[in-house]
Amino acid sequence: MAATPEYIALGPVYPTILKKMKWAPQGLERISAWKRRLAPSPLVAIGGLNPDRLDGVFEAGADTAAMVTDIMLNDDPEARTLASAIAAHLANSTSLEDSVRECKRFIFEKLRKNAAGWLAI
Repeated sequence: MAATPEYIALGPVYPTILKKMKWAPQGLERISAWKRRLAPSPLVAIGGLNPDRLDGVFEAGADTAAMVTDIMLNDDPEARTLASAIAAHLANSTSLEDSVRECKRFIFEKLRKNAAGWLAI
């Protein structure tokens, strides 16, 4: 590859209702194929994802997952974001301790950004 991107997104992995797509869902098999072709660039899976689908996405080779519709259409997007972060770290982590540490970092970063926003007002 001529360029070295920060990450590459592949999707939609599953059918999505967020926007009309010009192409069909790519499926888990495409994640594996593209991961082999694009390594070491991080691969982001997107499209039709929710916490129940994370295990398959990470087993197929995705480095991270974007669950936009699942979060945005939830009655409590902030709580769903935290639950999704926990599910993602549990699905893609080597240990429970790593998951807990990452979730604490996520919460701290969210609080830090909110505090910075309040100070800027």
